Amino acid sequence: MFALRPPPGANYPLRLPELHVFARVAGRAGTFAFDVELFRMDPEPVLVESAEPIDLAFDDRVAAYSFFRGFTLIPFERPGLYEFRLFVRLLRDATGAPQHDQPRRLLEAEPLLMEAPP
Repeated sequence: MFALRPPPGANYPLRLPELHVFARVAGRAGTFAFDVELFRMDPEPVLVESAEPIDLAFDDRVAAYSFFRGFTLIPFERPGLYEFRLFVRLLRDATGAPQHDQPRRLLEAEPLLMEAPP
């Protein structure tokens, strides 16, 4: 888990100027759509922000593919637990054939603790 503390004098709600998320994926072949979203972890998670989706083609099941997604001016309503979630959906199989109506699946989640200002 990562934690961020606002600078002295900052109060919630606040907007973080920028934050970048790094992902590395491997073990599949085909073309996939990836979505990175930030949720505030209330009793029911609340979507805070989502990055522009990205489509990636994986030609080699053994190779690792990496990408960054950037967020700017992220709104944090209050201190507490937030979570980045990486979703994936198959667009084309390994032969290049389109795959229709494939579900979006949660691939990974990473918690982020927004601390109270000092």
